[in-house]
Amino acid sequence: MGRVSRAQAELNRQHIVETASRLFRQHGVENVSIADIMGAAGLTAGGFYRHFASKEALIDEAFALAFQQALGAWEQVARRGRPDDESALASLVRFYFRRRAPEWTCPVLAFASRGDAIAPQEPATATYRQGVEALLARFRQLAQQASAQAGTPAPATGELDLLFAAMVGTGLLSRAVGDVPWIRDLQAAVLAALPATAPKA
Repeated sequence: MGRVSRAQAELNRQHIVETASRLFRQHGVENVSIADIMGAAGLTAGGFYRHFASKEALIDEAFALAFQQALGAWEQVARRGRPDDESALASLVRFYFRRRAPEWTCPVLAFASRGDAIAPQEPATATYRQGVEALLARFRQLAQQASAQAGTPAPATGELDLLFAAMVGTGLLSRAVGDVPWIRDLQAAVLAALPATAPKA
């Protein structure tokens, strides 16, 4: 069998990262082996180390991809049309609470348990932190835009951070418990606490 071309090798590598990111989000990093990833990607396990120095190196890239995809999804939600009385922020929070396939779980939630298992010096630790920070920054921006749209003062940063934490925490509970009345109450409470969106008369 001939050697794989450089272009095909790069495609294979990207496919491995995409597959790993999906499996990590679905099953947890600690529950997915290199053999699992390579098998799901349709490649031989022995070829893994031609692409990555270690599983930790792949985890770092898979984390980065997952946060990139999450931020991209948030941007799509922020840009698409919505009712006049709903801000992009409210649309985002509704999107966040929506049930989705496990492989598309928010990376903040999907990878949180991995934090204790990754050594502080590992690149994936910084990648996770930077990914969460990017999502928090976008959340703050959308909240500020909602306030500007309504002609009201922007909430303090601490208030926005509390709302972000409430959204993520409610998302975690929703994922763990399912669609029960008190989860819906929590979701409604988070939505009700968002900056007012109705323009001043």
